[in-house]
Amino acid sequence: TIGQKGNISIQEIELCGPRGDNVEFYTSSDSTPAVGLLKNDWVYGSGAKDKISQGSLIFTGKYKGNPAYNVIILYDEKGNVAGSLNGEVKAGHIILAPDPENGNLGETEEGTWVYYVEPGDFNADSIKAMGRVRAELYRVDDAKTLEGERIVSDSAWISVPEMGNLPEITLQGNTVPGN
Repeated sequence: TIGQKGNISIQEIELCGPRGDNVEFYTSSDSTPAVGLLKNDWVYGSGAKDKISQGSLIFTGKYKGNPAYNVIILYDEKGNVAGSLNGEVKAGHIILAPDPENGNLGETEEGTWVYYVEPGDFNADSIKAMGRVRAELYRVDDAKTLEGERIVSDSAWISVPEMGNLPEITLQGNTVPGN
């Protein structure tokens, strides 16, 4: 009742994580983040430009959310967008989701993302300048204009290997039937 004073005891507290969007880096079996140079061209769509070129610097991970309304951006510790060379950002990203089979994409529990910088748009100095990066997942209100962008998740920091220590990565599978 109002006005009464007394002690309150809490018997149990349960912390629950968010059920919404999430972004993380993939790791190899030895827990090394999946960051490296693309071993072969990788075609991910049917358009003429739906390809990531051999030798591209790639970062890969998984996400939870709606692929039509999510955007991935990588930032270094200084707050710069990863993939900057001479002050200009030359990075791209793709977000992949399992085929829902019923035609409605909606929310994805475990999709894949690839963030990449094409050959010629990075060098040893620009990679070294990254140091550590983290992925940020943004949700937008309009998938065509990207209007209403807001951050909904970020990953843990990962260290980016120097140019001579970047492993080759092979991406398998694609979204183009018959390829």
